Amino acid sequence: MYVYIQTEPTLFTVGFHSPSGKWHPESDHPTRKEAAQQVAKLNGTAPTPTIDKELLPPVPLLLNTDLYDSDNFAWLKRIYLATGGNQTALDDLRRKMDVSRSHPEFIKANRELKAFIKTHFTNL
Repeated sequence: MYVYIQTEPTLFTVGFHSPSGKWHPESDHPTRKEAAQQVAKLNGTAPTPTIDKELLPPVPLLLNTDLYDSDNFAWLKRIYLATGGNQTALDDLRRKMDVSRSHPEFIKANRELKAFIKTHFTNL
């Protein structure tokens, strides 16, 4: 059965897993809608397939496209580009961003994030 997964901020890959568990990509699409249409076409099903979230590869999950593309997170996009996709640095940033803004730990996380940026990305 074909499914689609988000492999990059603006890239959705259609493919399937073989019985051995190996991922076999079929095509890439810029939007969820196009990927869903391709999945439906390949599976011969209704036009609204679901994403199999357990099949998501270890891609930087901080790249929720709604947040990533907003003006409030332009600095985060610059950091992502500066890290060149370094998973360790991105995971650290994602953990800091997961702290609720209404929580008292937000101030502490914000300070840590600023220190991290100052230490690692002095050119930003």
